[in-house]
Amino acid sequence: MNTRQPDRLTFWRIVLAFSSLLTLPSVIQIFDVTREQNASNVLISNWSPLIGLSVILGVSAFVVLILTSTPQRERILDRMEIFPSLQGGWVSLPLGLLIVSLIIFPAIMLHPYYGTLLDKPWIKTFIVWWLSLVGMYCLKLSSSRFNSAGALAAVLILQASVARIANSLPDISMNPFSLGWAETSRFYDASLFFSRQIYGTGVPWAVLHPSLHLLLAIPFLIPGSPLWFHRVWQIFLRLGLTGALGVVFSCWLRIEDKTLRWFFALWVFIYLLQGPVYLHLIVPVIIVLMGFSENNLRRTFLVVIIASLWAGLSRINWFPVPALMATALYFLKKPVHGDRVFRYLTVPVVWLIAGILAALASQWAYIYLSGNIGNWRAFYSSTASALLWYRLWPNPTYPLGMIPAIGIVSMPLMLILFWKLRFKGGLLHPLRLWGVIVELIILFVGGLIVSVKIGAGGDLHNLDAFIILLMLVAGTLFWERQINEPAMPVLVVHFPWQMVAFAILVPVWFGMQSVHPISIFSNDITGTALAQIRSAVEQTAQGGGEVLFISQRQLLTFKDITDVPLAGEYEKEFLIEMAMAHNKPYLAKFYEDIRRHRFAMIVADTQWYKYQGAGENWGEENDLWVNAITEPLLCEYVQTRIPGVNVALLTPRSAPTNCVYPEY
Repeated sequence: MNTRQPDRLTFWRIVLAFSSLLTLPSVIQIFDVTREQNASNVLISNWSPLIGLSVILGVSAFVVLILTSTPQRERILDRMEIFPSLQGGWVSLPLGLLIVSLIIFPAIMLHPYYGTLLDKPWIKTFIVWWLSLVGMYCLKLSSSRFNSAGALAAVLILQASVARIANSLPDISMNPFSLGWAETSRFYDASLFFSRQIYGTGVPWAVLHPSLHLLLAIPFLIPGSPLWFHRVWQIFLRLGLTGALGVVFSCWLRIEDKTLRWFFALWVFIYLLQGPVYLHLIVPVIIVLMGFSENNLRRTFLVVIIASLWAGLSRINWFPVPALMATALYFLKKPVHGDRVFRYLTVPVVWLIAGILAALASQWAYIYLSGNIGNWRAFYSSTASALLWYRLWPNPTYPLGMIPAIGIVSMPLMLILFWKLRFKGGLLHPLRLWGVIVELIILFVGGLIVSVKIGAGGDLHNLDAFIILLMLVAGTLFWERQINEPAMPVLVVHFPWQMVAFAILVPVWFGMQSVHPISIFSNDITGTALAQIRSAVEQTAQGGGEVLFISQRQLLTFKDITDVPLAGEYEKEFLIEMAMAHNKPYLAKFYEDIRRHRFAMIVADTQWYKYQGAGENWGEENDLWVNAITEPLLCEYVQTRIPGVNVALLTPRSAPTNCVYPEY
């Protein structure tokens, strides 16, 4: 890696200018908060110290910025960079202060009250920026390895990493009910691999994301493991696998400096979480990176097969991903060196075909073993779903929009690629260069198509394969680990520091904006609600009636409700997936079962007759659910809401009904 460093004066002028400019939008948003809190006189309210501190910091930065244009600037800069020599027990002081500076931001933003008040983008940026400046000084005092620019970059990466980790902590909850629309559906699907032990009956395994549920099923090897433990395990997998990919990639790049290696791994961590990248996609990428060899093509072929077997248990759009990742590395590490085009391309073509066939074989083996052979079409439900093209652009479901968001995330790495290829023309043989470009285009276009499928488009996770491949290519070229063509002259290219700063600041911005206040649940309310549900469903089951849990099946999984047999059909997440795919046989059976009142009681989320349209958050999905599920349910069943939680009990109507069912 060769990166130009900013000179001292330029660095401090940028820092001071940004520090002063940041004050105005931050103070404006603080005033917005005071208006929301109906503060009659801001200057004498509790907000005045915060406003005063913001103004003082901003004005001070501006004054020092002006002074750097005077003849005294060198003396001023010298004073700003005076670092005393610490000895004895004082050596640990800056390290302790650094840790405190990293904890303050998430501690404030996760707080249920203060986090809600300060949950504004510019206020968050202001807090993180000034804490990072404090951390920069602490890091320089702790280690002489860092100059000012390097220390600030390192602290910003640390701030974003801690923020990402802290933002996952609220998911560790004792709440027995689902924390999100389908949060606990993952744990129920994972439990199906142990259905006879848990439910006393065999149930077909999960159709959606089998590899994810295989990973989430591991805690079920511990009998009686509680829901909170499974939530911890899921967080560990998400953060652990993402971090592991950063470590594996930095080792694959053979970054010699240990400090740079670890900070690059942290950068990979916060970069991938911008998607976020699905945790079960990370597994085959790690397999490919750990096993790839440009010199031992047979070993790489075997690695592609193993990784593709895992991809086959994931999603159909991931079938070619392991082979594409290995092929990209092949283009980066294997010179053409006089080979014929046909001979050079034979290797990646064989990998691609073999990888797709291995993934397909893996999927069909799973379909057969899972007990879903009669419903095999459900594994291809995404191919029949509607495409909502407006979600490519800013919309209520995703305010940034898919194209602007992926443009922001990928722009820093694209600039690095363009810079490297522009100033090292001929670095890669045209065959190699276009091979990489075509792969990036394929994954980009494919990711966008999947992202506009109904039920998707709320973030960038469907572009995860593109995000990873772009990182692999840009990282390899940035650290100059590609293998050039033999005739290529050795040229030293210094990357502009502005590009490196841009590549750091984008994931840092997304990282700090991801932290939101904790929602605290009431043990009394959830306990009362759980007791009411338990009493009703157990009484129904004891009377011989069948109980269907459309949602909240984790209450059966983790034994919050016992002595109620599991009705395996019509789980919420799978039900909406079949509705989005217009699976007529599946929906026809569902309508027939509720028409003849097969279930004496149904546990579901509270059902609302409310159509929203595309102008609302997840409006299209809401309208589909209302039309396909809510209206038939409420026509045949009476709904009783459970106070304090998003749960309702539905019982059959006694009077005859003339319900009209939708046609799909």
